[in-house]
Amino acid sequence: MNPNIVLPELILVGGSLASLIGYQLWLLYVTKHRPRQSAFARHKLLRRGWIERAIKDNNDILIIQNVRNWIMAANFLASTAILFVLGLLSTVFSLDRISSKAHMLNFFGSHSDEVLVFKILLLTLAFLGAFFNFSLCLRSMTHASFMTGLGSEHVMGQRGAIHELELGAFHYMIGIRSYYLAMPLSLWFFGPIWMVLGTVLLLIILRRIDR
Repeated sequence: MNPNIVLPELILVGGSLASLIGYQLWLLYVTKHRPRQSAFARHKLLRRGWIERAIKDNNDILIIQNVRNWIMAANFLASTAILFVLGLLSTVFSLDRISSKAHMLNFFGSHSDEVLVFKILLLTLAFLGAFFNFSLCLRSMTHASFMTGLGSEHVMGQRGAIHELELGAFHYMIGIRSYYLAMPLSLWFFGPIWMVLGTVLLLIILRRIDR
């Protein structure tokens, strides 16, 4: 493997991943110290107020309908993620047919099969993370649907429902972020330049939806 070719790719890929990690750390800081400037913190307060009011008004149908929508969305996204994983794993065993096509737009990145397998591994881990978190979201939302029926008087009623709802929402967000991460990782197959462009576009989109 030619080190003169690999070094620029390492710099660009490392910079892209560092930018994504740095953005998430910055978002955690803003959520904790300046919650009004974070969409996640505001949504958390809105969910808490909504479920407290719905339980107080005994509006079980509204709660079940909303929780069901979360469950259906998480189930679809989890199923899609595991299908992507199976597709990526099957790709590993057909590298001899795709390696040349994958490098058509890769102008100065590595063309080795070892690097290509590493790209597939990272993308597989991203989709596995999505599947894992959406599965946990399904678990929490299912528990929340049971707890809301207990009412605010029961010790596991309102407080338990709020806890499970927030836990499910957190895992849903992490699952969606795993899908977002798959975008620049997928573009890396065509070269590090495309990954950098995908990372810049993703950060612009995240900045708009997170504020």
